[in-house]
Amino acid sequence: MSGAARPSAWSRIRRIALLAGSVLLVGYVAFPILWLARLSILPETLLIELPPVWLFTPSWSGYREVLTLHPFVRYLQNSLVIAVCSSAGAIAIGLPAAYSFVRFRYHGRESLSLAVLCVHVMPPIAMIIPLYVIYSHLGLLDTRVGLIVTHISLTLPLSVWLLRGFVLRVPVELEEAAQVDGCGRLGALWRVVIPIMAPGIAATAVLTFLYSWNDFIYAVILTGRGARTLPVMISGFITERAVYWDRVAAAGMLVLLPTAILGVLVQRYLATGLAAGAVKG
Repeated sequence: MSGAARPSAWSRIRRIALLAGSVLLVGYVAFPILWLARLSILPETLLIELPPVWLFTPSWSGYREVLTLHPFVRYLQNSLVIAVCSSAGAIAIGLPAAYSFVRFRYHGRESLSLAVLCVHVMPPIAMIIPLYVIYSHLGLLDTRVGLIVTHISLTLPLSVWLLRGFVLRVPVELEEAAQVDGCGRLGALWRVVIPIMAPGIAATAVLTFLYSWNDFIYAVILTGRGARTLPVMISGFITERAVYWDRVAAAGMLVLLPTAILGVLVQRYLATGLAAGAVKG
């Protein structure tokens, strides 16, 4: 009787420990977001109050100022266009590259795939000056095209290596069967490989989109007022005269909202895709 009760007690303790750990982890992740949300509706007179005030009448002045005193809609359009085009470009180039690394045998294949990885681990600050000089000669400074090209080049290594794992998971026999039935190499890729890889492609697209959406260092150097993105706009609320914390927090919540909605919509595909790509190449 006691022997039977002991495993039950241990399993109950383990479940409680797992629940407590999950709650702590969620709280650790969610606390900065909740603090930002609180700060965005805090009255201006209470922004720097110590200790923090928790009972107050919400103020929406920060949101009104961000939406009315600044060209928020234009910066939102810039961020969306740049992030979507960068993600699509990284997938369009990265998928054929990843497929060739897995399915084709040619001299220098491993060295080339390693070189792609080396580009990914380069410090971003090291590439800004060469890009600035090149773009100044090509007339790409302060343009959406210039920032899209930059983000594609930066997210392409990540895209290639993630998609490489997804291609490895597709049995080559399926492609061979499709080719026996009359498909060419491209036909088998389009009709067999890509549908099977759809969750992985979605996961890669989301990660590359988020990288471009959140980029600050390239956007602040390579753009001006014309192609400015939302992260750069937020930094403009920190001036020599004052730090407009209500506007910073309100803009931060507005920038966070599209990515939160995207995460909710694709969370199933994201989890499935990342799990599917966790294979040994």
